[in-house]
Amino acid sequence: MPLTAERKTYDVGADRPDQGTRVNQSPATRGFTLIELMIVVAVVAILAALAIPSYNDQIRRSRRADAMSALESLALRQEQWRANNATYGTLAQIGGVASTEFYNYTVVENTAANFRLRATAIVGSGQDRDSGCTQLEVDRNRVKTPANCWGR
Repeated sequence: MPLTAERKTYDVGADRPDQGTRVNQSPATRGFTLIELMIVVAVVAILAALAIPSYNDQIRRSRRADAMSALESLALRQEQWRANNATYGTLAQIGGVASTEFYNYTVVENTAANFRLRATAIVGSGQDRDSGCTQLEVDRNRVKTPANCWGR
């Protein structure tokens, strides 16, 4: 018969281990204490408190990059329209999309000499909390405002 390791515990009331009643306890009946479980929950909560805001910031940056790309595409369409017409066009004339899930797009100015395009974050979409970058603009000279939003 093979020898196996046996876990032994003794009654608390015994003065010496050999006087107490031996109780066998298998590893399957052991569990986590409440303190151990609370420590794990606290560590997970701390990690979530650090990770979730960073994740949300990255999502907003990604959506802002999509809006910037859309504005650049609309600016190119404006130049194509102006090559064949006397003035820059409206959003409908250049075939632009007025709205996406996160931004509304508008032609703020369209004269013979200039155009200005704007992307405005939709309230309630999450982009409305994009600190100072809720309204992006680009004009004919590719002046992009606010400059700090385009650079980050």
